[in-house]
Amino acid sequence: MTELTYKEEKEAWVTGCMGGSIIEIQLLASTVLVSHCLWLALLSNAQLFHCHCFWVQYIVYVVPIVFSQTILADHVGMLLIGMLLLAFGIHCNQGKQDNNRTIGKQPQLRNGRVQQSSTGSDNFKKQHSPYLTVYRAATMLLTCVAILAVDFRVFPRRLAKVETFGTSLMDVGVGSFVFSSGLVASRAFIAKSSAGSFLSQLQKSLKTAAPLLFLGVARLVATKSVDYQLHSSEYGLHWNFFITLGLLSPGVTVLGQFAKDVSSFMRIGTVVVIAYQLVLYQGLQDWVLHAPRTDMISANKEGICSFIGYLGIFCIGVDIGALIFTDDSKINRDARGPQSLAIQLGTRGAISWSILFAWSRLLTFDGSLGISRRLANLPYVVWVVAFNVSLLSILVLLDTISSKRAAPALLHYINVNGLATFLFANILTGVVNLTLKTLYASTDTSMLILCLYMLVVTYFPWFMWTRFQFRLKL
Repeated sequence: MTELTYKEEKEAWVTGCMGGSIIEIQLLASTVLVSHCLWLALLSNAQLFHCHCFWVQYIVYVVPIVFSQTILADHVGMLLIGMLLLAFGIHCNQGKQDNNRTIGKQPQLRNGRVQQSSTGSDNFKKQHSPYLTVYRAATMLLTCVAILAVDFRVFPRRLAKVETFGTSLMDVGVGSFVFSSGLVASRAFIAKSSAGSFLSQLQKSLKTAAPLLFLGVARLVATKSVDYQLHSSEYGLHWNFFITLGLLSPGVTVLGQFAKDVSSFMRIGTVVVIAYQLVLYQGLQDWVLHAPRTDMISANKEGICSFIGYLGIFCIGVDIGALIFTDDSKINRDARGPQSLAIQLGTRGAISWSILFAWSRLLTFDGSLGISRRLANLPYVVWVVAFNVSLLSILVLLDTISSKRAAPALLHYINVNGLATFLFANILTGVVNLTLKTLYASTDTSMLILCLYMLVVTYFPWFMWTRFQFRLKL
């Protein structure tokens, strides 16, 4: 088989995917939640488990994600149950140890009062938004695994990006990356809301966008120079995800001129997405899906049009971020802070799921109104928001009921160098695909490569921060 034929086979491998069910996607994402439950249980038994070791955190958080997207994808329910039972057993063991210590040792007195352990409160004060740390890193881990695993046959086709209409893990992963970026960017927009003129804010946003746009152009040049396989219906012939990310900040800066405050971004994002959906219905959708590529605009029609939907996701992410950071500032002063935030996020998640359910039931007669990552249409935006807000609300709830309010160092270091980690993962993905015919790899070889790949990807931010306190700001 010639190289050209293999390239065509690789392109065919990611073409025509129909996706899977939303329920299965939620189960796969729940791997992160269960991993966090397990780590919290291990943390409560710190005298038995060296929880702060890189290897322990890699095994707890990364390995389950790799296996759930590959050889255990058909048995993810059993994987989750097994991990939950393990976490429950470790938790029960901690309870027995606590009882033994209580019986065998009288409480120490100081100034006539029982001396209380300050570990829990210290962790509570020192840790900043553990649920946010876990959420952001989880989004990154799910994405980094998928971008390479999709090139192996061990990765189920239903998890790969859908051709036009449908849902898959990789589809929601792309939107989640944008949502997460907007959530974190809310702090910057809060600071900018009353600082500087529009032109100065736009200049700063363009300066922020420049490295990402450069990476987008560099990726295009690199893929063309090595004749790397390209699925044109994803973003177009020249557009890529880095270009979309780069244009988000200037786009939101322009829209921000219509916002009285950061909380207005929810309304702005909603208006943008609804207006975009109306234009799609009036003929833009048919042009995106069927028009020939005759010039630079039509050659990149998917990337250009879907950017509007991603812009809406980013705006809604900014609004949710404002809610989180406003609430987070009250946590140390108000013990009800996390519970209140969990309720607010859970309510928004329930509303989003209800809208999505109603949309799917009322418009089943028209298949052209289904969820489409390729178009980033209204139902896709609602799905991404529902998925992410629900995930966040559960993490906040775990944070509330846990005796250890903490996030592992590995996830913190991934967040510190988040975009650099994502770029590094993309480079490694390209290296693996250029040096190995991934479609022909056996199951054992595929799993070994994926585990080693994620080992390198996750150790990169760990090493750069623990050794050099290095942070690459892009």
